[in-house]
Amino acid sequence: MSRSAFSGKLFSFLNILEKILLVLFIAGAALKFTHNAGAAELLMISMTGIAAISFLSAYKPVELEQDHPNNYLLLVVVKVGYIGIAVCTIGLLFYLLKMNGHKEMLMIGSLSMASTSIFGVFLMTQIEKSAVVLRPVLLRGIPLAVAGAFILLVK
Repeated sequence: MSRSAFSGKLFSFLNILEKILLVLFIAGAALKFTHNAGAAELLMISMTGIAAISFLSAYKPVELEQDHPNNYLLLVVVKVGYIGIAVCTIGLLFYLLKMNGHKEMLMIGSLSMASTSIFGVFLMTQIEKSAVVLRPVLLRGIPLAVAGAFILLVK
C-alpha cells in the first residue's frame, strides 16, 4: 500500500469519525444543559476527539497550483487554521467544564482563526483554486472563533 493510498484512507476515516464525534458532542451538550449525569465525560471524549482530528488535518496533503508564488503562504494558512481550530476546541471544552486555562486557549485559537481568515481572503484573490482548499478550514474555524470571542468578551 502506497503512502498516498494510506493517507487517503486515513483521512476519509477521520472525516467519518469527525461526524460521529459531532453527534456525540450534540448529545453531550444537550445532557450538559439539562444537568444530566455523564455530560462532562461525553463532552470530554467528543471534543478531545474533534480537536485531535483537527490537529491531524493540519498534516493532510494540500493540492496546490504549480509554480504560484503564494503556494507556501496558502500551505501555512491552512495548517495554522487547523491547529487554531484544535486549540479553540480544547478552550471551549475547558470553558464548558469550568477548568482553568480556557481564556488563554480561546484567545490563541480565536486569533489564529482571525489571521487565517484575513490571509485566506487575501489568498482567494490571488490564487484561483485556493477557495477549495480554504473552505473546510474557514467553515470549521470561523464559528469556533466567534464563539471563543463571545466567551472572552461577554463572560
